[in-house]
Amino acid sequence: MAKANQSDSEEDEEDYTDTAPCGGRNGPSFTSYFSSLLSGFLRNWSCIRRVHNMLNIPSQSFPAPSSQQRVSPSGQSGRNKVALKPGHSLMDWIRFAKSGKDLTGLRGRLIEVTQDELQKHNKRDDCWTCIRGMVYNVTPYMDYHPGGEEELMKAAGIDGTDLFDQVHRWVNYESMLKECLVGRMATKAATPGKGKKHKFVFLLILGLYIDFHFFSNCTYP
Repeated sequence: MAKANQSDSEEDEEDYTDTAPCGGRNGPSFTSYFSSLLSGFLRNWSCIRRVHNMLNIPSQSFPAPSSQQRVSPSGQSGRNKVALKPGHSLMDWIRFAKSGKDLTGLRGRLIEVTQDELQKHNKRDDCWTCIRGMVYNVTPYMDYHPGGEEELMKAAGIDGTDLFDQVHRWVNYESMLKECLVGRMATKAATPGKGKKHKFVFLLILGLYIDFHFFSNCTYP
């Protein structure tokens, strides 16, 4: 009788093993299921991290208390946003920027941009702007700009650093506009007239010092 009960118990255990949802012989492996779930999460997390790094969102108060993006008491946002065309989201811009197309029109060359040269590129179809000494051709970015074309054109052909900081200082523009980089602003060289004048003054002072030192040490009979 005891042997019969033991045999029945073993059969029940086999039946449970066969019908178990995870870990059974016929059921899917819990380890493979968990690995697949973790792999999918990591892929999505990697994409989220790339967007996060591009936006450079700070961990502290965001937006900053002085930012125009703070919602006003009336419920209206201080920063105007426009409805972008389909296919012109941030992710669409990232894909477009990485497509290998020449977004500067310079075939990969970096140039030194003078103030006069920068001012020439102030049109909708030819728009350059300068942010912290670096010049970008933002023409391809016009249709992707959340603030619209009008806001971007305010910095056309000029140094747009202050305008940029007023609205979205937190944005990592160096990453977002990396493929649009034209070059660096040219440093203003000192005019020849000023250089000669400084040299003349220096030589004059040096000569007066030598004369004073010589005559002060002279002994007279």
